[in-house]
Amino acid sequence: MKFTVSKDLRKNRVMRNLLIAFSTIMLLFLTLDVTNKILKFGSTISDIKNSWLGNEDEFIEPLSAISALEMVHLDLFIAILLLLLIGSIFMRIDTKLKTPFLAITMLLSIISFASFFASIFFSEAFVIISVISFLAWHISAASMLLVSLSWLIKKP
Repeated sequence: MKFTVSKDLRKNRVMRNLLIAFSTIMLLFLTLDVTNKILKFGSTISDIKNSWLGNEDEFIEPLSAISALEMVHLDLFIAILLLLLIGSIFMRIDTKLKTPFLAITMLLSIISFASFFASIFFSEAFVIISVISFLAWHISAASMLLVSLSWLIKKP
């Protein structure tokens, strides 16, 4: 079990290869999550507003509160696990920006979920905030994974 607590994961070839594969899969997941949301809700703000809030003129039903709650419940659980795993790899990198970068990514994900609920229950103005923060936390998490991958691939 010593390899799980070693500071430089690059020295253990098996653990390094596992983390490279795992980071690649998480990067693929982030990409597919954005693709899934685009296919599910649309790619423009007006499409997303119609999907979430409905449109009486086009006879589009709004997203029900129970559906929104189920979606956020699952997405929040996955986001927590994903950010925990990305953070545990990213914190091993020797850079001063790791803590602020991880904190900003987590804050963006919280804003994304909170503004999603606010857009459904309070005002459609929160739709733009939700979309921007959703994309921003995915880009930020992907950036952390890419930095981690470049660090893992580099020889110790």
